[in-house]
Formats: sequence, C-alpha cells, structure tokens
Amino acid sequence: DALNQSAVFSSRSTNQFKLGIKVMGNYEFPEDTYGYRSPGHCSVFSDEDGQRYLVYPTRFANAGEKFEVRVHQQFMNEDGWPVTAVFENRNDAISLNGYETADIIGTYAFINHGISSDGRNVKSPQTIQLNPDGTVTGDVTGTWNEEENTCYAVFVLGDVTYKGVFFRQHSEIAPSTLKMTFTAIGSNNETIWGIREQTSAIAASSPKKF
Repeated sequence: DALNQSAVFSSRSTNQFKLGIKVMGNYEFPEDTYGYRSPGHCSVFSDEDGQRYLVYPTRFANAGEKFEVRVHQQFMNEDGWPVTAVFENRNDAISLNGYETADIIGTYAFINHGISSDGRNVKSPQTIQLNPDGTVTGDVTGTWNEEENTCYAVFVLGDVTYKGVFFRQHSEIAPSTLKMTFTAIGSNNETIWGIREQTSAIAASSPKKF
C-alpha cells in the first residue's frame, strides 16, 4: 500500500483498517439532498482505450437498504496508484496537459476519507482555499501544486504528501455544470477529494509553481 506495507492479511486477526488504501467511505456533497453510505464490493476494469473504471454499489443516508450502482473513472497518480474521480462517470476527458491556474484556485469542499470504517456516520465536507501562491488555507492548511504540463496534483497537508490529479468533470448535483475537482492518495493510505465551489476572489497574477 502507500505506506509500503504488504496489504496481504496474514491471519484472521489482521486489523484491516491499517492495511491498504481506503478508496472512499461515507460522504455527502454541498447542496446534496442525500449522502452516500456503504460503498463497497468494488470491481475495476480497463476499457479497450485503456481508461480505468471503478464499479460499485452504494447505499444512501436515511434510505435503508436501497442501493444503486455507480461508475467512476480512475487515473494513475505519479506513484502508480489508481485515484478515483469524485463524481460518477459522465464520459468527461481529463486534460493530460493540465489546467490553467485560474481554473484551479478557489474555494473547495474537501473530504478526507480517512482509513477507518465510517459505520453509519456520513462525512460532511470541510472548506479549503487553494491560493495562487501555492498555499492551502481554511479548515486544512498546507501547500498545493500542479506539476507543469500535466494534470498531476501534489498536496502537502501537515506532514502527509498526497498525490493525484486535477479533473474538471460534470457535477452529480448540477449535471449541466462542469466543476474542477481533485482526487489524491496520501502516504498514510488516506484518499482526499476536493470540489471547487466558486472562483477565488484572489487575483491569479504571478501564481507560484513549486
């Protein structure tokens, strides 16, 4: 896994929450009328064009045992780990050459899926700001970077480095709206997601790339 541990269970007593990368847990989006709960029993496949997809059933908060199938695109980060797109698939194509800084900076709803089971709890998003000087402020602080001429995203939050991609895709909440998102895996096996909610009020002059 991302912690360089063998993810093979050596016995029935192995603590499963300490091994392997948690792809996602229970979560809700801003302005969502329901939350996602108990995603699991996943399958992954690569299409003929090489595009990867994650397929899984999910339940919903306060909806009993009702479930639906979801399909999300996946991409490989710089370290070769598959990261999962935030929104379900709408056949959006990622920009392999990256995105303009002005399209990335702004206010984001931020989800850290952690590594333990969420049980029946549904995570509400925190709020962060990606600033043009490469800093992250708000409920979580650190730095961000888009690798030059790529869609690769790198975040350093606390003492953890998260690597993934920026991906502008159609929103599940407003299907006609394209939103910038990011998805990344940390060196601690956590997955983080971000959804840009609005354009930053900070001018994008002289953005810092590091």
